[in-house]
Amino acid sequence: MRLFILLFLLSFCQYFYADNVEDWGLPVLYIYTINGEEPTCEYVEAPPGGVSHSIRNATKVPGQVVLIDKKDTLFDSKEYVKDESGMTIKIRGNSTPYFDKKPYKIKLQKKGDMLCRGDSKFNDKNWLLIKDGDESINAFIGFKTNELFKLQWTPCYKYVNVVFNGDYRGVYMLIEAVERNSKCRLNYY
Repeated sequence: MRLFILLFLLSFCQYFYADNVEDWGLPVLYIYTINGEEPTCEYVEAPPGGVSHSIRNATKVPGQVVLIDKKDTLFDSKEYVKDESGMTIKIRGNSTPYFDKKPYKIKLQKKGDMLCRGDSKFNDKNWLLIKDGDESINAFIGFKTNELFKLQWTPCYKYVNVVFNGDYRGVYMLIEAVERNSKCRLNYY
């Protein structure tokens, strides 16, 4: 909870005292989509007697993603060219897309390490943007618990400010996607 409060205060205070989002202290993830298109989805209510809701038909929107820290470009997917460069982005989740600040899944056209760890073994196509708040805090606690128990693999993450087609969207967690198969991060089901 302290981390959440600290991140909130950092974002809130720096928003008023710095002119540029790149000066706010966190890396900035810029997302540019073709023609400024936003990903969409259909919202599905639970059937009578059900307690949950979900989404379906989430659209994938092509574009480019650039990660900048202190004026240095750390990662750039380049402009979208199918199977060569760029990325697609879509809304992810079940109940969280119902909130104003949506979580996203980014799929790169060419493998890359958006967390910039300097080793090609970390390259992958699938990345997640989880909104700050309860979902982010729960993920953070889960990751730290995995590390404590020295589990086989714990997703790496980085807090970033997100600017989507020029619109500041807030603080998100940029996370490696959990994948299970013999050619991915976890080779068991």
